[in-house]
Amino acid sequence: MSRLSFAVLSAVAALVVALPASAAAPIQVFTVPGVINHFSLGTFFSCVNTGSVPTTVTVNVLKGDGTAAGSGVSGTLNQDQTWVFGTSVPAGLDEDTNMASPNSLYNGSAKIFSTSKAIMCNAFVADVTGSPPTSMTTLRVVGGTKQKF
Repeated sequence: MSRLSFAVLSAVAALVVALPASAAAPIQVFTVPGVINHFSLGTFFSCVNTGSVPTTVTVNVLKGDGTAAGSGVSGTLNQDQTWVFGTSVPAGLDEDTNMASPNSLYNGSAKIFSTSKAIMCNAFVADVTGSPPTSMTTLRVVGGTKQKF
């Protein structure tokens, strides 16, 4: 290999390594089965950025048949910031982004994407009419696309 070729390859490698973390492509980090949005029940996703740089988190909700239930929504989270995505507007909870999901969503699921793996998320179904909610239950959040028992 000539010295010029080696120098060019070294320069390209240095540029690739120097790319900022925010330029990363989103990857699926979590799957959440059991999403519902019906009458007084809504599903909420609370995510926190545990990394040291801002990251973009996107939540896509799917109907039981696997088709999209509305458009996916995103939020950019700074270090240690928590963001709450919801399928409905709750009376007794604060949410950062409403996903405007259809009112008759049963047996749905969600896919959570992020530009960094340094996030943690929780999902729960809650009563959206009570303040505070009169009922609430957690949903299983599965890492990536494979469930571990």
